Amino acid sequence: METERANWGRMLSQSTAADRAMAATAAAAEAAAEAEAETDAEHVELVFDVRVENHGSVFVFRPDTDGAKQWIRDNVAAEGWQWIGNGLAVDHGCAFAIAERMMADGLKVV
Repeated sequence: METERANWGRMLSQSTAADRAMAATAAAAEAAAEAEAETDAEHVELVFDVRVENHGSVFVFRPDTDGAKQWIRDNVAAEGWQWIGNGLAVDHGCAFAIAERMMADGLKVV
């Protein structure tokens, strides 16, 4: 009976050690998967077609893609003096309508 208890105790401790090793391996695999997911999330690039700057009574639309530049040429009646560097300055009264139309036509505006 004493030998049987000793064998049972040994089997139990070996089983517990194996269970702990399996749990540690599973935890390590889960941590590696989480780290990989975080790394992937850090490398997500956000691409926008147009950046809009609010300067109070004037909004500046800065097209970052060729499609956005073409959209402005095709859809906005702008004078040469409205261009400030690579941005189109418009009155605040029409800025929302321009941005809304851009988004309706599929441009990503931020």
